[in-house]
Amino acid sequence: MHACAHAGAQSLVYGGLGWGDAECEQIIAVLRSVPCASLKRLVLDENHLGDASARSLANLLSGKSFAQLQHLGLYGNNITDVGMKALRTALCKRRKCTPQL
Repeated sequence: MHACAHAGAQSLVYGGLGWGDAECEQIIAVLRSVPCASLKRLVLDENHLGDASARSLANLLSGKSFAQLQHLGLYGNNITDVGMKALRTALCKRRKCTPQL
């Protein structure tokens, strides 16, 4: 995987690839290791991601490394309310809001 192969990448699109939680963990590991300060859009739509992926993404996004992120596409995955709650909480921490759960 070549996430942020160009350190200035603004958009990464990995939709419709049939990825599950294992592949999501791999991309998260790459995103942690490569500076992606300019990333504005991460699309993981139409895969097979579950709550484990949602929690890992929440953990990743709760830091300051992805402050520019404006769009996180997760449509068409297997994320339940539990995973969405983790994501809402992490994203609201970044924006200093109260999650509507």
